[in-house]
Amino acid sequence: MGKSIFLYELEELQMIKERTLEVIQFLNKERLASYKEIAKELGYQERVIRYEIERINDELSLSGFEEIQKLKKGMLMVPDKLDLNQILEEGEYIFSSKERKQVIQFRILFNIRWLNIRKLTEEMQVSRRSIQNDLDTIKHEFAQYGITLEYDRKFYLEGKLDGAYDLRVKEMQKYIPILINEKLKGDFEKAMKEEIERIFETLSIERLLQWVENLIRERNWIFSDESFTFYVSNIITYTWYLLNGEPFPAKEWGKRGELGNAVSGYEEIIGRKLEEEEVQILSGFTKYTNRYVNLDIHQDLVTIEDIAINLVKAMGKELGINFLQDGILMKGLLNHLGPMLERVRIGHQLDSNVDFFIPKEQIYIHETLLRIIDKNEYLKNLTENESVYLSIFFIGSIRRMKREQSKNVLLICGYGYGTTTVVKDALISGFQIDIVDSIPMYKLSDYDNWKNIDLIVSTIKISQSVPVPAVQVKVILDEEDYQKLKNLGVQKKKSLTNLLAIERQLNFLSNEDKNHVMKIIQKEMGFAQVRIPEKYYALSDLLQTENICLIDGMKDWRTAVKYCTAMLEQQGYIDTNYYDSIIQGMEQQGFYSVTDGVFALLHGSETAGVNISCMSLLVTREPVYFGEKSVNAIFCLASKDKKEHIPAVIRMMRMIEDTEFITELQKCETNVEVTMLVDKCEKEVEQCYQ
Repeated sequence: MGKSIFLYELEELQMIKERTLEVIQFLNKERLASYKEIAKELGYQERVIRYEIERINDELSLSGFEEIQKLKKGMLMVPDKLDLNQILEEGEYIFSSKERKQVIQFRILFNIRWLNIRKLTEEMQVSRRSIQNDLDTIKHEFAQYGITLEYDRKFYLEGKLDGAYDLRVKEMQKYIPILINEKLKGDFEKAMKEEIERIFETLSIERLLQWVENLIRERNWIFSDESFTFYVSNIITYTWYLLNGEPFPAKEWGKRGELGNAVSGYEEIIGRKLEEEEVQILSGFTKYTNRYVNLDIHQDLVTIEDIAINLVKAMGKELGINFLQDGILMKGLLNHLGPMLERVRIGHQLDSNVDFFIPKEQIYIHETLLRIIDKNEYLKNLTENESVYLSIFFIGSIRRMKREQSKNVLLICGYGYGTTTVVKDALISGFQIDIVDSIPMYKLSDYDNWKNIDLIVSTIKISQSVPVPAVQVKVILDEEDYQKLKNLGVQKKKSLTNLLAIERQLNFLSNEDKNHVMKIIQKEMGFAQVRIPEKYYALSDLLQTENICLIDGMKDWRTAVKYCTAMLEQQGYIDTNYYDSIIQGMEQQGFYSVTDGVFALLHGSETAGVNISCMSLLVTREPVYFGEKSVNAIFCLASKDKKEHIPAVIRMMRMIEDTEFITELQKCETNVEVTMLVDKCEKEVEQCYQ
C-alpha cells in the first residue's frame, strides 16, 4: 500500500523545516554570503534559497527582530546583533545535515543495536528520505574500508575486522577534542559528548582520559596533536571492544612492556584483568604514533637518508631546482620520513583535512611529487594526505630559495613535527622573532612560561583564553598571514643570507674563531636559532686511499659487500657484525640503496659496531648485480654519529649528479687516481655551491 496524502504532506513539511534550519545555521556561522554560495554549500537551487530567506525574514519581522539585509549582487548580510536561532522554538536544536550524518554514523559504529529509522526521523525532525540519503552516503564511505551496512529485521555490520576497527578509530578521533574540552559551547559538541558517554555506561570516560594523561606525563611522551588524538582514540576504541566483547582484528600491534605498572590502573577502570595478548595490544598503540622521543621505526637513519636524497634529487630534476643545497629541507625530511614510513607499513591513515595546505599557484609541486612517488617502491602507497604533507617541505624550500626588534614567540602546530619545522623555518627566516617554545595544542593549558612570550603563532584555532596576543596562520604562510603578523608588530628581516655560504668563506679562521664569528653573525641577522653543526665530514675525510679498491668483478653482491666491509675491518674502523647488519637490511628491505647503472650505497644500522666514521669504495670492471639492478661503483658507509656524515653524503650525491665522477671512475687505474678524482670533483661541487 502506498503512502497516504497526509504522510506525503508531513514529509514535505519536515523537509521544508529541515531546509530552513540549514539556512539559519549557515548564516549564523558565515554572517555574509550570497544566494549562490548558500545554494552551492547546502546543495539546493538558488531559487529555493531565495524562498527560504523570504520565509526567515517574515518570521523575523513578525517577532520584531531585524531582518537579513539584502545587498548588491545577490549578497546577504546578517546584522551583528541578530541571532537567527531566536525564531526557533524554545529549547529547539536541530542538527544540520552534516551533523545529523555524523550522529548517525557514530551510532552505526558504536551503538548500532539501537538504530531505528523511525526514531531517527522523529529525533532529527527530518524526513525518512533524508535519513535514507544519509545512510546511503555512509554505506559508500564504509565500502572503502571493506565494510557493509546490512539490514535483516535490524541493522548490522559485515566485512573486514581490521576495516571496522580503523573506521571506529577514525570516527572516535573526531571527538577527542570534545572529550578533553571542559568548556563546551556548541549544542552539537554537547550532544556528541553525551553520545560517547552513553556507549560507556559502566565506565567513566573522565577516569580513562585521566589515566592516559598520567601515562603520557609519567613517561615524558610528547605527541603532535594529530598523534595525540589518534593515540587516545585507539585507547578509547579498544576499551569499547573489550567492554562489548567485540571480535578484535589480529595484526601486529606492538610489544609488551611499554606500559609497565600502568596496566593495573587501566584494569581497575574497566573492572577486569587483561589477558597477556590484550596487554600487548594496549601497549602497542604507541608504536605507530608520532612521538618526538624514543620513536620506534623499522628503517634505520641511513635508509631514510637514501629515500630523502633520492626524493630530493628527483624533485630537483623535475622542477629544475637544486634542492640539495637546502639543508633545512633535508633536516625536515629526515625527521618526517621515519614516522611516515611506519604509518604506511602498519596501514594507518592521516585523516586530517589538509587540502587547504597547498596554494593553488603551487599545486604543480604536489602534482610533480605524485608522479615521482608513484615510481618509488617505499613511497608509492602514500595516502593523499601523506603526500600533501610531503609536498609542504618542497614548497617551503622553494620559498626559502626565493626569498627590529625581535618578538618572543610560542609556536603551536597541530599537524606534527614536519609541518612545525616548515612553519618555524618560515617565521625565523622571514621575521624578527625568536621561537621560545614549540608545543602541541593540548599542552597549552599547562604552559607556564608566559613571562618570556610576546606572541602566540598557531596553525590551528585557539579556543581557550591566553595572556598574550595570538594569531592563526597557514602552514604555508601567505600575504594574509604576513599582514596579520605585521599588524601585531612583527617586523620582517631586512635581509636573508645563506649562512652556510658565509661559513664556508671563513675557513681561513680556526674552528674556534669561525664558530665565534658565526654566532655573532647569526645573532645580528636574526638567525640565532639556526644551528651550525660542530663538525662536518667531507667525502675525502671519510674515504681514505687505502679503503679504495679496483678489481675486475665479483661473483655476487654478498661477496661485494664482504669485500667492502673487510677493507674497513682491517683498519679497525668497524666490527665484524657490520657486514651482517648490511646483509640483513638488504634481505628485509630490498635493494633500495642501489641506483641501477650508477652506484650502490651500502650501510648497516648505527648500532652495528662502528668505531670510527668511515667509507670504502669498490670499483669493478664488470657490473655487480643486486637483483635486477647492476652497478660498477659500490660505496660502503659506516657512521658513528647520526648526523656528522650527512654533508659528506650530500656532497657525494652532488658529485654524481653534477660532475662526470662515475664516468671518470671507470677510467682510473689505481686507488690513488680515484683519490685524486674524488678531490677534484669535490672541489667542483664546492665551487658550484659557494
